[in-house]
Amino acid sequence: MAILPILTVPNPLLAQKSRPVRDDEFGPALEARMSDMAETMYAAPGVGLAGVQVGDLRRILVADLSDEDENGEKRRGEHLVMMCNPEIVDRSRSKITWEEGCLSVPELWEDVTRPDRVLVRFRTPDGATQEQ
Repeated sequence: MAILPILTVPNPLLAQKSRPVRDDEFGPALEARMSDMAETMYAAPGVGLAGVQVGDLRRILVADLSDEDENGEKRRGEHLVMMCNPEIVDRSRSKITWEEGCLSVPELWEDVTRPDRVLVRFRTPDGATQEQ
């Protein structure tokens, strides 16, 4: 595994629209790329990283959805998800607001309001379809 360079603003790649992962791209090479992304995310440290942030213009992302322990520390790696071609298929009406940052805009932290829960349909690096 490798730690990848994270692009930061104003890198023009960050403004590009990512494309879907093609059927012929699923498999071990994609899984290795996304494992490198996860290692990069943890080293940054962060809780999510999209392909475009490491110069890969495919619709891929890694995120750690792990809860915090009783000391407020993230249980790193407990619930790592690797998503290809993610699509939100449902979202709650209830909202939550918390402070968020972005690894590609390291100096900026803002309160962001989002749905409390979302249901996402995606494919895993090996091509299996999942909803979470």
